[in-house]
Amino acid sequence: MVALRYIALFFARILQVYSILIWIRILISWFIRAPRQGSIVYYLAMVVDPYLNLFRRKRMMVGMLDFSPIVAFACIELLQSVLQYFGQYGRLTLGFFLYLFLQFFWGYCLSFFIILAGILLILRTVAVFSRNPNTSANLMRFSMAVNPLVNVIKSIFKAFKRNGEPSERAVTITALVVLVLLFFGLRYLFAYLGRLCLQIPV
Repeated sequence: MVALRYIALFFARILQVYSILIWIRILISWFIRAPRQGSIVYYLAMVVDPYLNLFRRKRMMVGMLDFSPIVAFACIELLQSVLQYFGQYGRLTLGFFLYLFLQFFWGYCLSFFIILAGILLILRTVAVFSRNPNTSANLMRFSMAVNPLVNVIKSIFKAFKRNGEPSERAVTITALVVLVLLFFGLRYLFAYLGRLCLQIPV
């Protein structure tokens, strides 16, 4: 059993190094599309690309966003977490898998979309404060995905402010503050639930 734990920790470290190589490969690919044969980038691509291509074939595209690297990272981190936990404690419990599910649901689903919405709201904030009509129109069009949240905030404003339409600036900034509070609130909640799950003995 001790030997298995050491083997699990060894492979967990290898996956950790491999994750770093994937990050480096993705960052370099923004600048070097076709690496020169014999270069370091070329050999890095030979090591990393076969794994990334397993997910690229699934066409995980939403608009212009490619989610395949995120899914690839999630799979590696999942396996790494399992190996790390087994290597440290010598067992895998139901509580650990519940903890893992909560952490991955938060880390790769909820938090990602909240951060994305936050970026779009920041762009919208720049748009409502911009004095350039073209810049403002382009940024507003780019941040249309957060319109449902903005509309909810606007309806709340209208409920308390009977006379007149609420200003776009006040609504956008309020939506951004609500999103930040939601992010930290959910992060605390998922961390707390995760700690409870790890206490499950089976």
